[in-house]
Amino acid sequence: MTGKKNQSGGFGWRALIHSPLAFIALVRDKYTSAQAAREMADRVVDIIDPSIKSIRGYRKRIIPPLLRCLDHCAKIVAQIPGPIPLDAANYSSSPLIKAAFKDRKAVATILRLAEAQQISPNEKEQNRVALLTMTHSESEFFGTSREGQMIVGDARLKAVTFSDHKVVGIATTLEDSRQQLEKVIFDVIIESASHELSDRRADLGELREKREKLKAMLKLFGESASQTEELEQARGKKLDKVKSYLKESESNLSAAKADVETPADRLNFLVDFLARPENIMDIRLVSLRLDWSNVITSNPEVSANTITFAQCAIHETRRRDAVLITYVMDKENKE
Repeated sequence: MTGKKNQSGGFGWRALIHSPLAFIALVRDKYTSAQAAREMADRVVDIIDPSIKSIRGYRKRIIPPLLRCLDHCAKIVAQIPGPIPLDAANYSSSPLIKAAFKDRKAVATILRLAEAQQISPNEKEQNRVALLTMTHSESEFFGTSREGQMIVGDARLKAVTFSDHKVVGIATTLEDSRQQLEKVIFDVIIESASHELSDRRADLGELREKREKLKAMLKLFGESASQTEELEQARGKKLDKVKSYLKESESNLSAAKADVETPADRLNFLVDFLARPENIMDIRLVSLRLDWSNVITSNPEVSANTITFAQCAIHETRRRDAVLITYVMDKENKE
């Protein structure tokens, strides 16, 4: 791995910029500025693989996919619903907040933990805008359900539970919060590229080691001679198998070398990887119609509320639900 880590040990935005919002602002305010684009390319390459700088014209190739990534980040944030009020005293006034939290105490707790992050740009300002993230799960059970005029006593039902609540992107304005979220998503994309490149280079090393072992086995079986015809036949079969494995290993090694062996290869990989940010992180809207006990229902005769939130997916595996919120840090939330 050739990328440089920041002091906290991760590939965060402080490795790219000193001011949390400066980089997004730089590119947004000077979107067509060649200087801003070059700075962006250099900072990203310094993190992922500085050796790419040895390739002539690397900036020209990497800038377009990086700008595409920034556009993708902005589109993701723009699709997140909200902001909706998050208030411990009146948490049940919002159907989504009521569904997401067990009670007002749980709301007060998450707000207190959020404020403990101490990342608000103006501590005197009490109004906050942020992103509430969580995970929802569905559990099946049998219970009573109404279908028209009939009461079904053994119906298969699904209940929804929200857990692992977190508040991120805390700011005093919606615009500042969205900019923070854009940089967080960009950070995820750059970190994913760095990890993927590192993994592929590690795989290349393992393939080389495997090839050398197979060559040693081939030499061993090729040089030795068996004393009987039966043993000679067995040796021949083993030799053929090793040759087959070696041929496969050579093919895999050749493909791996084409991906990441040289700085030019790694630049090609990076350009291709960053050109498809939707494969790294994407978003979709989820709507659920829930009754008073968070049971999913489609029956129009049942009293229920429809809640809508965003679901962010990283590499189509890790998923987090999200909604923008507003809140006021007052004594009620601090208790």
